[in-house]
Amino acid sequence: MRSCCVVVGYIIIGISLSASAHAGIIDLSQWTLVQDPPHPKLTSSIDSNTQITLKATGGPIPSGTDIGYQSVNGYDVGSSTFGWAFDPGFSFSVGLDFSLTFASPRGGFAIGMGIGEDRDGTDSAGVVLTSRDGTLGPLVGAARVNDVTQVPIVLSLLGTATGRFIVSYDAATGNVTVGVSTNGDDLPEKSGVFNSIQNSWDNELLLVSFFARGDNGLSPWTSGTADAVFSNLHVISGTPTSIVPEPSTLLLFGLGAIGLIVHGRRRQAHSA
Repeated sequence: MRSCCVVVGYIIIGISLSASAHAGIIDLSQWTLVQDPPHPKLTSSIDSNTQITLKATGGPIPSGTDIGYQSVNGYDVGSSTFGWAFDPGFSFSVGLDFSLTFASPRGGFAIGMGIGEDRDGTDSAGVVLTSRDGTLGPLVGAARVNDVTQVPIVLSLLGTATGRFIVSYDAATGNVTVGVSTNGDDLPEKSGVFNSIQNSWDNELLLVSFFARGDNGLSPWTSGTADAVFSNLHVISGTPTSIVPEPSTLLLFGLGAIGLIVHGRRRQAHSA
């Protein structure tokens, strides 16, 4: 009877984790803030569980300064104890709405969204929107393999201040497709494909991230205000994996819960 209770306990835990994984990844308030490096002029605010604002105020901000959020709380999925990621053995697609506004902007600024194997983007691919003095540049696909920058893909679509970043991964080919929808649906008007790129990565679980950067790749941000609002993160296809404690931790949790049940039953028997 006791071993049966343990099995039931694991089943209950497994069901609750599986059911919460898909819903959990879309709650942006549970994502992890990443600053590389932290800078007082580049800030973030969690407006709600579906919206986050990344902001540049004043300046200057040195080139190479990033702020953003990722779907796991560690350097990579393997070192994380909380969050959500995707198994590269299965195809998936994610979308994220953005809205970019400026006030008296001077200098370069960029926002983007991508997938990858670690916080540094050592193996990664995504879509980037650049600007200079508030004028939007073209949308670009960017990627790395073993920390080596790949040839970017210009999406032949002038930057739009509002839209939806879309990143899709195909497990059969290793392709990563990056694009932007300008009309609010999940079909990008323009997209580019990094063919077989995941086949050159380390085949680790893939986290999702979005960011703002204090430069446009050429010139740094110097003054003014830039507000990048990200919202409506959603899984278009596929199923994320919930990052859970090690099995030993789950075992202790399950045994503890069973102990409480047994103890409660004994107290009821004595009182009867």
